[in-house]
Amino acid sequence: MQLTQKTKARLGIILYALGIAVALLLAILVTWADFEASSFELPTQNRILYGRAPEQEVENFSCPLAITRNETAAISAKISNPSEREVKTILRMLQTGGPGMVNLFESPLTFEPGQEFEFSWPVQASDAAWGRFIMARAILLPSSPLPSMASYCGILVLDFPFLTGNQAMGFLFFLALLFIGIGWKLWDSNSATQTVLAHEKNSRLMVGYAGLVILGVLLAVVSGWLMAALVFLLNFLLTLGFVTYKFLHS
Repeated sequence: MQLTQKTKARLGIILYALGIAVALLLAILVTWADFEASSFELPTQNRILYGRAPEQEVENFSCPLAITRNETAAISAKISNPSEREVKTILRMLQTGGPGMVNLFESPLTFEPGQEFEFSWPVQASDAAWGRFIMARAILLPSSPLPSMASYCGILVLDFPFLTGNQAMGFLFFLALLFIGIGWKLWDSNSATQTVLAHEKNSRLMVGYAGLVILGVLLAVVSGWLMAALVFLLNFLLTLGFVTYKFLHS
């Protein structure tokens, strides 16, 4: 069956909107996980550090963005002693261990000058709070010349049976880009906009909006929840304004 130009344009808009929706969902989930983790055991951290804010983040503190139900992954960290004297301190790791549970791992450390320790803590879906987020916080007690350190992270639990969490996130991001790209191309090639100027304006708006949504996903992955939340709020307001405009002028 041969599709009409108008039908192709509408199909393009549908695919474009679907890609935008998938990208926004990814941004929301990653930002939400990081936001929840930002307050996880924060009073405990402050108590351990005698009410003071940590001076630095824990070196190379790393968590997977997501895990699936049958996957076992790991949270990792690296602590080093760059000084020329021996240092004794304690590294504490607080991690959700299921609904209403918090696991504590404590590692007394004795650093020789220049020595480095690597740590790894296993995580699995059963460790999630509310069945959806695993939260963790690592705290290094200050011991001169090492300053106090603390970092946190949140991990999504996804329902993808045949992929790892990071593979599932990559697949969804690729799907969002694919739908946005194909949808925009279909619309751009078949739109019946009355004037060339109006068509070019709408095309630039679609490309710019998609770029902002993708930026929101990337910020959610590499930055803290606050920046990602601000970009998401901007995307939400733009979407609301666009839908309202189309409704009033339809």
